[in-house]
Amino acid sequence: MESDTMALEMELRHKLRLSLNVSQEDLLKIMEAFMDMNVTTTANTTHHYCQFNLRDRYKWLHYRLAVCIAVTGAITNLLTISTLTRRNMTTPTNLLLLGLAVADLLVEVEYIPYATSSLLGGDQLMAAKEHALYVLIHAHLSHVCHTIAIWLTVSLAVWRWVAVCRPHAAPSICTMVHARRVLLTVYLACPALATPTFLMYTVKEYHNKAGAKVFRVDFSTLALAHDELLKKINFLVYSVLVKLVPCLLLTVLMPAIIRGMWVAKSRRQRLVCRRPSAPVSTTNGANNNSDPSATTSARRFSRCGGGKKSAVKKSLSLADGVDHKKTHKKGEGATERTTSMLLVVMLLFLLTEAPQGVLTGLSLVYGHDFFSDCYIQLGDFMDLLALINSAINFVLYCVMSLQFRDTFVNLYCGACTRHKATMPTSTKSVTIHAHNSHI
Repeated sequence: MESDTMALEMELRHKLRLSLNVSQEDLLKIMEAFMDMNVTTTANTTHHYCQFNLRDRYKWLHYRLAVCIAVTGAITNLLTISTLTRRNMTTPTNLLLLGLAVADLLVEVEYIPYATSSLLGGDQLMAAKEHALYVLIHAHLSHVCHTIAIWLTVSLAVWRWVAVCRPHAAPSICTMVHARRVLLTVYLACPALATPTFLMYTVKEYHNKAGAKVFRVDFSTLALAHDELLKKINFLVYSVLVKLVPCLLLTVLMPAIIRGMWVAKSRRQRLVCRRPSAPVSTTNGANNNSDPSATTSARRFSRCGGGKKSAVKKSLSLADGVDHKKTHKKGEGATERTTSMLLVVMLLFLLTEAPQGVLTGLSLVYGHDFFSDCYIQLGDFMDLLALINSAINFVLYCVMSLQFRDTFVNLYCGACTRHKATMPTSTKSVTIHAHNSHI
């Protein structure tokens, strides 16, 4: 049977050689080239997902941008912390914002030496085992601090949802005691949640093309054991609990908060429109109390009919928090501004974290090839987005929070302001003294 198969193969080769008019050696070369091309095409189709080399081309720019953003972010977060620790800023929401600023500060500070060493040392650092150990520690610290910032942002979203959509329950839920508990829980639970990451990576020794020793952070033996069980668990925890679940919660909570703001604003406008106005005065200054129909029409006029313009002005003053006659209405305007500011913080977080969560989830589905081809290629760019997100909150607070801006100005510019305020008084006293001397 085997001899018949070999004879058939030889006959087919002979007919193919005659039809192509080539020698036996040329026919063997053609068949070998065809087999190599087939193997290469199959490998490319199976293992390569992202056909680009962004990491090497972007690396020279990334570390320069990262150092600038990280230094700026560290300064802005220090300013945020110093402002939020003032006595007049002591509120449950500001306490959570303070915890978020501390986490963002840790993210920025620990990234500065990593980016600086990579920028100055370059590929020469690959030969030092100490640098590989430092990179491993940097990865763990960055992961923990970033996870803390993520879940504090989610806590702020839940906190604001209670304040806006459940206002009757807010006084008993949104308290300083509960804020401290949330802060402590997040700062303790996130390092425990990152435990699989601590066991997943280690420093391994390799040889480059020149034969020299290099050290790299790679998956540990424990991560690859038992059909890569720990590796799959880590990807599952990181992609689902650290990335996708927070993004889904924010996606659900943000529209609910916006809807709650509109409902509360519409309710206040209806209350303003239905509030009866004062009796209409006649031209001689007396109250027109003798004509009941005139009083009735005047009250109807004030209920968003002819009095629509005054009602709109009233609602705008409430939204801006400038109604000095009603202090609770001023608080309502401040609440709206705080909610708007927090919505912007959540939106920026969602835009920067959702892509990384999606890529991590795809790495779990498609395996190590997708992780090395796509996730690693885009890793530096996603790190840059995270640094920007951690550095920009101070600007948002200054632009959208009047209380934060006034506290910051009084804290850092108070001496100059007080000096300018005292100058006219001193000048006036000198002038008066001069006039009295002439008298």
